[in-house]
Amino acid sequence: LVGIGYNPIPLGLVEYLREKRNLQYVPRRIAETTTEYKQLIAYVWLETEDGHVMSYTRGKYSSAHRTLLLGRQSVGFGGHVLQQDAENLFAASDAGIQQAAEREVSEELKTKISLHAQPVGMIWDESSFEGQKHIGIVMRGIIPWRRQPANRGREQSINQIQFLTKRQLWDAYHAMEFWSQLLIREFASDVKPQVISTIVPAARPRTIGHIVLVGEIANGKSSIATALAQKHGYRVISASGTLRRILGVADMGEKHRLEFQEIALKFINTDTGPATLARAIADEILAGGSGVAVIDGVRQINTLAALRAVLPSVIVLYIDCPRDIACSNYQTRLPGATISQFAAVREHEVEAELPLFRYEADAILNNADKFENTMSVLLRWLEGRTK
Repeated sequence: LVGIGYNPIPLGLVEYLREKRNLQYVPRRIAETTTEYKQLIAYVWLETEDGHVMSYTRGKYSSAHRTLLLGRQSVGFGGHVLQQDAENLFAASDAGIQQAAEREVSEELKTKISLHAQPVGMIWDESSFEGQKHIGIVMRGIIPWRRQPANRGREQSINQIQFLTKRQLWDAYHAMEFWSQLLIREFASDVKPQVISTIVPAARPRTIGHIVLVGEIANGKSSIATALAQKHGYRVISASGTLRRILGVADMGEKHRLEFQEIALKFINTDTGPATLARAIADEILAGGSGVAVIDGVRQINTLAALRAVLPSVIVLYIDCPRDIACSNYQTRLPGATISQFAAVREHEVEAELPLFRYEADAILNNADKFENTMSVLLRWLEGRTK
């Protein structure tokens, strides 16, 4: 299989999992270092009989990958299938998926629960290194009650458990981790709103100075910067372009991005790298005279801190985007690029801090829709309109 997304569970996969010779126990510490094996994940969507879906927020002590899941909202209770699950007396027909699902949900909710859940689909995701190690077996089940669990405190693996209608899931779509977004698209498609893109907080800062666009590769930063320049006449400053001028390196093009990333990493890891880049960006802005500038492509927290020191009026706008849409954007930019190539450039070490910028941003724009819808949301926000 190749791709990204949710699919109904193939009959061939069910038959494959029934055969124990197709399964192998690998210690977790080893499994996390290789893509030779696919780790089985039971990923459980739970809803009540009246159609409310259980949702929660990943807590500080979740085992979730820091930049992919921590602090994100989720509708999937995910747990690795352990050797004890697969070797259970009742696990012969599904490689322990049902056992893993019941164990995971019971552990997270701190109560023993017998799930009425069936495997309905699978998530295959090659768009990140984490996704390449896993295969998600989606279970859809009914939970027999709808009550708020006791206060779990702030240091749990899951927090803020709540039951949401399917329309409310779309209201929270921008805050969901990627696999949950896939399930919302699949299981709540009948109430999908016309516009998904959104910006939070809804009210913009009182003063708009220069705008720093940050976000992961192919999330739409450059397209948004170009559109703002066309609409409002803002000047666009490319942080990568500024860095190339500092280093005396020509534009290598998208095909050679990995080579440039290596060069950029060495520079930015020097003691003076972040401040030097920030100062050069500021000088370029000031040399252009008055007017708003859009800075596209700052990649390190230290660079942003140095830039804020010399340009205190900047606002930071984090551009978020579902990974499958970002991958499609990247393949449009570089025809013929594979999903694995997309994952390699997106998760290069020089890009590692980008997901953390959401905690530094003045606002987060979720580019989850048609580009014109995303721009309409952003332009209304810049004009101070919240509706």
